[in-house]
Amino acid sequence: MSLAAAGYSAPRQEFPEDVPGNQESRAPVTSSREDNDMLRRTSGSQSDAPLPAGGDVAPERTAAIPVTSGSPASSGVVERPVVMAPARLGGGGTMATLGVLTILFGAWGGIIPFVGPLFGFSADGSASWSWDLPHALLWVVPGAVAVLMGFLMLAQAPAVSAGIVSGGPWLVGFITVLCGAWFVMGPIVWPVLEAAGVPFHSAGPLHTAAYWIGYSLGPGVILAMLGGCSMGVGLLNRRAVAAETASYVSSRATQAAA
Repeated sequence: MSLAAAGYSAPRQEFPEDVPGNQESRAPVTSSREDNDMLRRTSGSQSDAPLPAGGDVAPERTAAIPVTSGSPASSGVVERPVVMAPARLGGGGTMATLGVLTILFGAWGGIIPFVGPLFGFSADGSASWSWDLPHALLWVVPGAVAVLMGFLMLAQAPAVSAGIVSGGPWLVGFITVLCGAWFVMGPIVWPVLEAAGVPFHSAGPLHTAAYWIGYSLGPGVILAMLGGCSMGVGLLNRRAVAAETASYVSSRATQAAA
């Protein structure tokens, strides 16, 4: 007796599409050469390698892996321009040079009344290392302040080189200009402040010119120039940082809008 005659039937094999709630359809596996050829023609991602001679196994479908080359056009990737932050600005070396020169000429103006007589160069006829009120107010005070401003210039050189905006270089330069102006104007206005008269004693034209240049005009004019340069460095650095920041913000806004 056969199984069919006895009423036996093979259990039904359930596929995922038969399960309730599963809407996926399972594609039948074909073994004929015609179906495999049709599958190869309609598939754009599978390999074009020839099928096995038997034709019983369908070729395996593989996903296409994009190959990225060095060219943005070939890779299909749109590259946006990279906007860099404001670059560091120069000026640190200039501030350091100004600081060193300010220290040297400030020291010159501050100690000339004390060491000048050692070389026969005494503008007021006093002996070397002679301390009095004109020496203190007309030379020591502006010279000491100028030396201090020179050290401050050296201290601010790294910040200026890094493009850090601050009013330090301008303020230090302005005070240095005032020191130089006092070196020049102090001996002139001293008779108004003191009844002793001009601090320089009478001498010949050549010696008088040498005294004024060595004690007053020389350090005063040079310090005023150095202070003006420091002020200029501060202003240029401030404007350059402002321009770089504005360009950076504009580029970032353009990139965000794109």
